[in-house]
Amino acid sequence: DPSTHEVEDGGFTPKSPSKAPLIIGVIVAVVLVGGGAAVMMGGGEKPEDSSENASTEPVKPKVDPAIAQSESRLAYIREYQKEAPDDYDELVYRLDRFLETFPTVPAAKDAMALRTELTDAWRAAVGEARRTLESQVASHEEKFEYLKAVALLDTPQDVFEDADERFYADNPLSAWTKQKRRDLKTLARAQEIQEELEVKARKYAAKEYGDIAEAILDSFPKKYEFEALAIWLKNEELKRKIREDGLESILQSQDALAAQLEEERLRKEEEERERRAQAWAGKLAKAEWENQVGRHNLYNWVVNNTGFGQTEKWRVKNVDGVGVMIGDNSDGGECYRGFFTNHYQDYVLEFEVRLIEGSLQLSPRTMSQSGRISDESSPALEFSEDTGVRQGRWTKITVTVNGDQVEAEIDGASPIVMDSETSRLITQGGPAFRLPGNSRAEIRKVRTKLVNSTRDGPF
Repeated sequence: DPSTHEVEDGGFTPKSPSKAPLIIGVIVAVVLVGGGAAVMMGGGEKPEDSSENASTEPVKPKVDPAIAQSESRLAYIREYQKEAPDDYDELVYRLDRFLETFPTVPAAKDAMALRTELTDAWRAAVGEARRTLESQVASHEEKFEYLKAVALLDTPQDVFEDADERFYADNPLSAWTKQKRRDLKTLARAQEIQEELEVKARKYAAKEYGDIAEAILDSFPKKYEFEALAIWLKNEELKRKIREDGLESILQSQDALAAQLEEERLRKEEEERERRAQAWAGKLAKAEWENQVGRHNLYNWVVNNTGFGQTEKWRVKNVDGVGVMIGDNSDGGECYRGFFTNHYQDYVLEFEVRLIEGSLQLSPRTMSQSGRISDESSPALEFSEDTGVRQGRWTKITVTVNGDQVEAEIDGASPIVMDSETSRLITQGGPAFRLPGNSRAEIRKVRTKLVNSTRDGPF
């Protein structure tokens, strides 16, 4: 039989079947298994129609980033406008930059309208400020107060910044201010010369030397006829009075002139005091407190009486972490300690003192040579029972040294003011503590604000 074949033991085995049916069977099985798995994983449910599951919420349109940024930038500019509504220059500048950056966005229309509004308000404010300034300058000119007029022109006004470029290109404020300042300074100089000549002329007029008085007035520089006409006319009028009305005319007004000059002198002194006060306040605000006593030593206290075999009368004791200066001059003699240098000094000194016996003195400005106090030093302030510093009790004292003014504030007592007219207060040197004979004291919490220290001259 072709379907069998013989083997050694005489039996028969079937022939191997064809491989094709076997491969087909395997493929079918795999497909069936895969399909079954898919059915099991998918739960056998029919996929839902995507149209049935579509969201009913509206889709937000995409926002152009440039539009969002421009709106945010314009809102920022409006916030600044609320903070500084009169800072026209800065506001218009920001809007200019905005329109350069975002020329086509919807917010550009609002920015343009705001810029126009601010520009109109700025132009009006500049016009009003300029009219006011010109009126004030003219008023000072009429009164021959030329330096006051110059001071007005030198005072900056924010509203004028960049105004020439935007509104006054044909008649710039800066050009008018520059020329006016120059003319006023010329008038002020001419006035100073004329007043000096007038004072001399009046002295000779009082001695009935009319020809000399008139010759003195004739020496007024000819150039001022063109450069300072108002002063020239004033001088010519004085000469006319001498020629036509005699010396009495010039003498009659002498008292009035003296009163006017005295008033002017007092005014300048007051202006100088105000200037110094403002400068002092500005420097004082920037100065930092500096402690002057360490816990164990008097470092940098270079002015002292020790030397030539003398015994040290000052020492420092650490009390609860605070350095306390202890001075003892029970045996009399020199006893002082000071710091800073021989520079021009202006400062505020603060300390606490407890008197054990006697009194404590403070020289506001102390000149020293090789560490020893010279005879040129300033007189001393004295702190004792008589000035409100009680023995055995800590008392806080603050000393302000500013130019020719010295004042000591004492807690619970009246301040001590050093009279600049009689105190012979020098302009150089720093503070120095002194103990008179039979005096003992403790000093702590010594600190200073050095407001001014220079080699060039007083503050």
